[in-house]
Amino acid sequence: MIISNSILYYAFQKDKQNVKLAYYDPLTDLPNSHYLHEYVEKISRDTEKHQRALVLVNCSKLEAMNSTYGLSIGNQIIHYVASKLRHIISSEDMVFRFQQDSFVLIIDQYRSVDDLKAMSHRLIDLLNDSTDPQNTFGSIYPQIGIVELNSNFLDADELLQKASLAISANVLNQRDNIHVYHQELQHWMARQEAIESAIKLTLANQQSSVYLVYQPKLDIKSNTIHGFEALARLSTETLGHVSPIEFIALAEKKFLIFDLGNYILLKACQFAKTLEMKGHGHLSVAINISLLQLLRNEFVDCVQQILSETQVNPKQLQFEITESAFVDNFDTVNAKLKEIQQLGISISLDDFGTGYSSFSRLQKLLISEVKIDKTFVDPINVMHDRDLITPEIIAMAQKLGLVVVAEGVEHEAQKEFLTKNNCDIIQGFVYSTPLSEIESIAFVLNNETTQILTSNK
Repeated sequence: MIISNSILYYAFQKDKQNVKLAYYDPLTDLPNSHYLHEYVEKISRDTEKHQRALVLVNCSKLEAMNSTYGLSIGNQIIHYVASKLRHIISSEDMVFRFQQDSFVLIIDQYRSVDDLKAMSHRLIDLLNDSTDPQNTFGSIYPQIGIVELNSNFLDADELLQKASLAISANVLNQRDNIHVYHQELQHWMARQEAIESAIKLTLANQQSSVYLVYQPKLDIKSNTIHGFEALARLSTETLGHVSPIEFIALAEKKFLIFDLGNYILLKACQFAKTLEMKGHGHLSVAINISLLQLLRNEFVDCVQQILSETQVNPKQLQFEITESAFVDNFDTVNAKLKEIQQLGISISLDDFGTGYSSFSRLQKLLISEVKIDKTFVDPINVMHDRDLITPEIIAMAQKLGLVVVAEGVEHEAQKEFLTKNNCDIIQGFVYSTPLSEIESIAFVLNNETTQILTSNK
């Protein structure tokens, strides 16, 4: 009898151990994804329908911490997050470790979405509390997706897909870390998939949804065309015209930006070569370069390959780099710009004045031009001249030997002010809207004809 009881006890303990291995995360001792799926299935059959919600917590910093400091630090972060999640939920709620860098809460009997948001904000505050002696990692930057459970939900996978969709949609559109699923996000997802497909088909040369237009730039001292900026556009029959902000952000998120950037560079170089063949090789063509392009090891090699393929004169080309590219990558980016300059391509600093650069840093940058951000051009129409700092920006940049371009110039009064204050080049609707390649060639011919007629008077 004693032996029999011992066997039963051993079997019981072994069964408990097997259950724990199957349904609990060994690192945090939290229920795991298997438990989550069975739990959601159970509450879906619950005849007493409570107000429930699924909250997905993604620890976006964890992967970077693992890469930088190793898995042991990553495991400490996971323990830290798990402890805070346990602290914030009530006894009726459940917390699961769903994946390596994500957790799931099932919240029971809350009053409104505002309650869920308030709880999520408290959690973010707890995770980012620098006064907590346990927090030796800094901010964890969790992304939180919230889905309310209704009578129509199917299973845990459906709920998790909706929570992930809420996070994905809002990461592109807002800075808030808390995102609530709503039905319109399904339409957003379909739109994102259609845009992604259009980009991929363009890159595969199966359609030309992505194309370039060219905005002329005016040398206001000589009143002659200085060159063009190549601007990417995307349009399909079903989507219509898609904002560059939208499709460029998507291309970056989907890791298509490097190939898309090379495609844009190729088309711009072909246009520059066309200008040269028509006798206008003195006109420059500026191309916007993404930081994600620039930092790729093979970027300069790709540029050289495109230059060789198109046989364009590199001195016709100019790369525009946004000011924000230098915030965390100053030395790396500057070294890459040196390689580009050695090819004969000039560099312009785009969106200058938006708050990242100082003039002392500007002296160290390997650039030849700055583009004053539109935010310094717009006030010209509404502020008194003495209250504007645009003239000082122009004078300081020129003192450093840089060419100054003002973008977004839309009114004659702005043009006159910039001319009076010695700006070099302007770009905007006051001079011309962006043009197709054919229209751009015609614009150059018309501009030169006008100059000849004016000089003969």
